[in-house]
Amino acid sequence: MRQIEIKRKVFDIVETLGEKSYKVTRKNNLYFLKDFGNDRDGFERFVEQTNKFKICGVKTPKVYMYDKNSRIIVMDYIDGDFMDQYLSKNDMNDELYQKLFETFWYAKNDRIYLDFKPENFKYFEGKFFYIPFKYTKFENNDKFIQRDVKYWFLTEELENYLLSRGLDFDHKRIKSEFETNKYMALITIKYYR
Repeated sequence: MRQIEIKRKVFDIVETLGEKSYKVTRKNNLYFLKDFGNDRDGFERFVEQTNKFKICGVKTPKVYMYDKNSRIIVMDYIDGDFMDQYLSKNDMNDELYQKLFETFWYAKNDRIYLDFKPENFKYFEGKFFYIPFKYTKFENNDKFIQRDVKYWFLTEELENYLLSRGLDFDHKRIKSEFETNKYMALITIKYYR
């Protein structure tokens, strides 16, 4: 079994998740490990963004440790499906919509704008996690209400998005435009502040 040592702590690699990204274990706990290698700017941007997320209220995986010399970070591994995988099989419920709108509200209050595509979120043990740790400066509410939120309802936008990601989607699940707009309006009024 391959291992990676950081600050005298040894992590066993369980699975390779991407380029220099791994699911690792230490003392029976699962973690996500990212090796930034020579990408000093990427590592520094990640550390800066991690600090921003600590104070803004948007749930992200907890960073367990990072090493400035080797430019490796270790954070909690969040189990379960990404929300795009979830939505390909399941409908959203009120609790998930509430978590989505809460996340938007926290980000907006701290003047950051997240990428609200479902592929960037996981829902695990009652918590709604934003995974990529990336954001831009918040400019207005329009993007979220007019574009992003449509990926979370049973719309053609959701179907096209899921199919473009290689996920199956039953076309019969799509609601009529009238039904969708009515439901979107009700949910938006209920949770959008």
